[in-house]
Amino acid sequence: DKKRRRRKFLITTFLRAIGYGSNQDMLSAVYETKTWKISELLKMSDKELFSLYIVDAIADPKTKEELVAALSPLSADTVKQLSEFGSKDVMLAKVEDGMEAFINCLSRDTTSTEDDALKEVYKRMRPGDPPSLSNARLLIKRLFFDERRYDLGEVGRFKLNQRLGLKL
Repeated sequence: DKKRRRRKFLITTFLRAIGYGSNQDMLSAVYETKTWKISELLKMSDKELFSLYIVDAIADPKTKEELVAALSPLSADTVKQLSEFGSKDVMLAKVEDGMEAFINCLSRDTTSTEDDALKEVYKRMRPGDPPSLSNARLLIKRLFFDERRYDLGEVGRFKLNQRLGLKL
Protein backbone atom coordinates (compact mmCIF):
# COMPACT_ATOMS: atom_id res chain seq x y z
CA ASP A 1 0.00 0.00 0.00
CA LYS A 2 1.90 3.07 -1.26
CA LYS A 3 -0.34 5.61 0.47
CA ARG A 4 0.02 4.18 3.98
CA ARG A 5 3.62 3.15 4.58
CA ARG A 6 2.95 1.55 7.98
CA ARG A 7 0.97 -1.30 6.44
CA LYS A 8 3.90 -3.25 5.08
CA PHE A 9 4.84 -6.72 6.28
CA LEU A 10 7.37 -9.31 5.20
CA ILE A 11 6.47 -11.74 2.44
CA THR A 12 7.64 -14.58 4.68
CA THR A 13 5.15 -13.49 7.35
CA PHE A 14 2.39 -13.55 4.72
CA LEU A 15 3.45 -16.99 3.45
CA ARG A 16 3.50 -18.32 7.01
CA ALA A 17 0.02 -16.85 7.60
CA ILE A 18 -1.46 -18.62 4.56
CA GLY A 19 -0.10 -22.04 5.45
CA TYR A 20 3.65 -22.32 4.86
CA GLY A 21 4.30 -23.00 8.54
CA SER A 22 7.98 -23.86 8.68
CA ASN A 23 11.16 -22.42 7.21
CA GLN A 24 11.67 -25.72 5.40
CA ASP A 25 8.28 -25.41 3.66
CA MET A 26 9.06 -21.91 2.42
CA LEU A 27 12.62 -22.67 1.39
CA SER A 28 11.48 -25.77 -0.50
CA ALA A 29 9.01 -23.65 -2.45
CA VAL A 30 11.66 -21.10 -3.47
CA TYR A 31 14.96 -23.00 -3.58
CA GLU A 32 16.17 -26.53 -4.17
CA THR A 33 16.41 -28.22 -0.75
CA LYS A 34 18.06 -31.54 -0.12
CA THR A 35 19.53 -33.62 2.69
CA TRP A 36 23.28 -33.86 2.27
CA LYS A 37 25.66 -36.33 3.87
CA ILE A 38 28.53 -34.73 5.80
CA SER A 39 31.00 -36.96 3.94
CA GLU A 40 29.86 -35.42 0.61
CA LEU A 41 30.21 -31.91 2.02
CA LEU A 42 33.75 -32.53 3.24
CA LYS A 43 34.82 -33.10 -0.40
CA MET A 44 33.36 -29.80 -1.70
CA SER A 45 35.25 -26.54 -2.26
CA ASP A 46 34.57 -23.38 -0.26
CA LYS A 47 32.84 -21.77 -3.23
CA GLU A 48 30.44 -24.71 -3.59
CA LEU A 49 29.75 -24.76 0.15
CA PHE A 50 29.03 -21.04 0.28
CA SER A 51 26.02 -21.48 -2.04
CA LEU A 52 24.41 -23.84 0.50
CA TYR A 53 22.39 -22.54 3.46
CA ILE A 54 21.35 -24.47 6.56
CA VAL A 55 17.57 -24.86 6.70
CA ASP A 56 17.06 -25.54 10.43
CA ALA A 57 19.33 -24.82 13.38
CA ILE A 58 21.58 -27.71 14.38
CA ALA A 59 22.09 -28.41 18.09
CA ASP A 60 24.47 -30.65 19.99
CA PRO A 61 22.43 -33.76 20.92
CA LYS A 62 23.98 -33.99 24.40
CA THR A 63 24.02 -30.39 25.63
CA LYS A 64 21.25 -29.03 23.35
CA GLU A 65 23.57 -26.08 22.62
CA GLU A 66 23.08 -24.59 19.15
CA LEU A 67 26.05 -25.45 16.94
CA VAL A 68 24.93 -23.80 13.73
CA ALA A 69 22.22 -21.16 13.34
CA ALA A 70 19.39 -21.63 10.89
CA LEU A 71 19.63 -19.83 7.54
CA SER A 72 23.39 -19.36 7.80
CA PRO A 73 25.69 -20.04 4.85
CA LEU A 74 27.73 -23.21 5.01
CA SER A 75 31.52 -23.06 5.28
CA ALA A 76 34.33 -25.59 5.52
CA ASP A 77 34.72 -24.81 9.23
CA THR A 78 31.03 -25.48 9.83
CA VAL A 79 31.23 -28.82 8.02
CA LYS A 80 34.27 -29.82 10.10
CA GLN A 81 32.46 -28.84 13.27
CA LEU A 82 29.42 -30.91 12.30
CA SER A 83 31.66 -33.85 11.46
CA GLU A 84 33.38 -33.64 14.86
CA PHE A 85 30.04 -33.69 16.67
CA GLY A 86 29.01 -36.84 14.82
CA SER A 87 26.34 -35.44 12.53
CA LYS A 88 25.62 -37.75 9.60
CA ASP A 89 23.50 -35.53 7.38
CA VAL A 90 22.04 -32.04 7.20
CA MET A 91 19.17 -30.36 5.31
CA LEU A 92 20.47 -27.59 3.05
CA ALA A 93 19.03 -25.13 0.54
CA LYS A 94 21.00 -24.40 -2.63
CA VAL A 95 20.97 -20.65 -3.31
CA GLU A 96 22.41 -19.25 -6.53
CA ASP A 97 24.53 -16.07 -6.50
CA GLY A 98 22.38 -12.96 -6.12
CA MET A 99 19.31 -14.91 -4.99
CA GLU A 100 19.78 -14.50 -1.23
CA ALA A 101 16.95 -11.96 -0.81
CA PHE A 102 14.40 -14.53 0.36
CA ILE A 103 16.89 -16.00 2.89
CA ASN A 104 17.56 -12.49 4.23
CA CYS A 105 13.84 -11.81 4.50
CA LEU A 106 13.27 -15.12 6.30
CA SER A 107 16.05 -14.36 8.79
CA ARG A 108 14.39 -11.01 9.62
CA ASP A 109 10.98 -12.61 10.16
CA THR A 110 10.05 -12.64 13.85
CA THR A 111 7.14 -15.06 13.52
CA SER A 112 7.59 -18.78 13.94
CA THR A 113 4.05 -20.19 13.71
CA GLU A 114 1.02 -19.63 11.52
CA ASP A 115 -0.89 -18.08 14.43
CA ASP A 116 1.91 -15.61 15.18
CA ALA A 117 2.02 -14.63 11.51
CA LEU A 118 -1.76 -14.12 11.34
CA LYS A 119 -1.63 -11.86 14.38
CA GLU A 120 1.34 -9.92 12.96
CA VAL A 121 -0.43 -9.28 9.64
CA TYR A 122 -3.57 -8.21 11.50
CA LYS A 123 -1.57 -5.82 13.73
CA ARG A 124 0.03 -4.24 10.65
CA MET A 125 -3.21 -3.90 8.70
CA ARG A 126 -5.37 -2.80 11.66
CA PRO A 127 -3.00 -1.09 14.13
CA GLY A 128 -5.70 0.04 16.59
CA ASP A 129 -7.60 -3.22 16.98
CA PRO A 130 -6.56 -6.02 19.34
CA PRO A 131 -5.57 -9.04 17.22
CA SER A 132 -7.53 -12.27 17.49
CA LEU A 133 -7.02 -15.37 15.35
CA SER A 134 -10.55 -15.46 13.97
CA ASN A 135 -10.45 -11.79 12.96
CA ALA A 136 -6.99 -12.24 11.45
CA ARG A 137 -8.08 -15.26 9.36
CA LEU A 138 -11.15 -13.35 8.16
CA LEU A 139 -9.03 -10.31 7.22
CA ILE A 140 -6.54 -12.41 5.22
CA LYS A 141 -9.37 -14.19 3.40
CA ARG A 142 -11.21 -10.95 2.65
CA LEU A 143 -8.13 -8.99 1.51
CA PHE A 144 -6.34 -11.60 -0.58
CA PHE A 145 -8.68 -14.46 -1.47
CA ASP A 146 -12.12 -12.93 -2.06
CA GLU A 147 -13.00 -13.33 -5.75
CA ARG A 148 -15.27 -10.30 -5.80
CA ARG A 149 -12.52 -8.06 -4.44
CA TYR A 150 -9.78 -9.32 -6.78
CA ASP A 151 -11.51 -9.47 -10.13
CA LEU A 152 -8.81 -7.95 -12.33
CA GLY A 153 -10.87 -7.50 -15.45
CA GLU A 154 -9.49 -7.23 -18.97
CA VAL A 155 -7.26 -4.19 -18.35
CA GLY A 156 -5.86 -5.62 -15.11
CA ARG A 157 -4.96 -8.91 -16.77
CA PHE A 158 -3.33 -7.03 -19.67
CA LYS A 159 -1.18 -4.93 -17.32
CA LEU A 160 -0.23 -7.97 -15.22
CA ASN A 161 0.74 -9.97 -18.32
CA GLN A 162 2.71 -6.98 -19.63
CA ARG A 163 4.67 -6.59 -16.37
CA LEU A 164 5.39 -10.32 -16.06
CA GLY A 165 6.07 -10.85 -19.77
CA LEU A 166 3.26 -13.39 -20.14
CA LYS A 167 0.70 -13.98 -22.86
CA LEU A 168 -2.20 -15.42 -20.84
